[in-house]
Amino acid sequence: MIAGDFVRACRAQVRSYRKGLVAAMFGSNLLMDGWPIQRRLVSTCIIQPSAGVQPKATIHQQGLVKGTLVNISHRGSSVSPPAWLIALVVLASTIQPRAACAASSTVALSEQPVACPTAKQLQPLLNLGSVYLGELHGTVESPSLVRCLVDSTLAEGVAPLTVSFELPEVARDTRSQVWGGQDGRTSAAMQSLIAYLESLEKQGKIKLDFQLPEQQQSDQQMNKQVGEHLAKLAEGGRVIALGGNIHSQRKQAMIPSLTFMPAGAYVGDRIKTVMLVPAHDGTAWNCGPQCAVHDAKGFSGIKVGELIDGSAYGHDDVYAVAQSTASPPALARGPSSGK
Repeated sequence: MIAGDFVRACRAQVRSYRKGLVAAMFGSNLLMDGWPIQRRLVSTCIIQPSAGVQPKATIHQQGLVKGTLVNISHRGSSVSPPAWLIALVVLASTIQPRAACAASSTVALSEQPVACPTAKQLQPLLNLGSVYLGELHGTVESPSLVRCLVDSTLAEGVAPLTVSFELPEVARDTRSQVWGGQDGRTSAAMQSLIAYLESLEKQGKIKLDFQLPEQQQSDQQMNKQVGEHLAKLAEGGRVIALGGNIHSQRKQAMIPSLTFMPAGAYVGDRIKTVMLVPAHDGTAWNCGPQCAVHDAKGFSGIKVGELIDGSAYGHDDVYAVAQSTASPPALARGPSSGK
């Protein structure tokens, strides 16, 4: 099998993961983001020669993006040229499917908030002021943390307070079909959070904000609009924003091959970008490539409630929650590979 054939096979393998809202996170569970990243998956196919022996999986960006070695076969025979040609296809190496899209009774799923971090653990985040939190979609912990931050911020007497989400305005109606989305953004836990925040908004305590326009946009247009929108919000008061951790970056540090500028590049100095990570192993519901419960590996070198420098990952800071617990789609729709 010549290199050209190998490249084509590799590309075909990548294209097979381009269905619907592909969680374009080509690798680590920390990158399961859920936005449609179009026309870019082929560029993640890398041909890497190695003399004599098959190399171990390449670790990129300090372990954040782990590649999976895929031994692509040709007419039933494995690739075995004089120098091994290894396909490093970045597609969810640390995320293993746990269930089909319909929730399995054998897999623990949840929509209930988890306990808030202790006051000591939460204080570093509160001290940052306005934050743009970059999450792994489809967990209980991210929505729970937002709720804890909102309640603690209100307890400190901060006003006005805007809470913003990577969702379209129609998501304000928690009965809307948008809550049938399968990529993790419209999870049961997120639906519960929106309903809770709506009650606070009716009391005049906060303002709910939805970042995404209804019309389709390119990756660059959408990220620029979201970032500039958040920057404008921060001019008028405290902001707690939640989005996927690809978009909350200030620069493309985690997947350098992506050419669009992330939303975090446009938020300005009033907002701190913070990547949320689990300190321990857990689960998450997202599409990688199946829309299902997947294992979510813990982030090494950080303790629960700890805030550390995030520059290596394109963020101002990294903050650790205890673990990730999968939260299924708010509206069950049966098996699917995408939106």
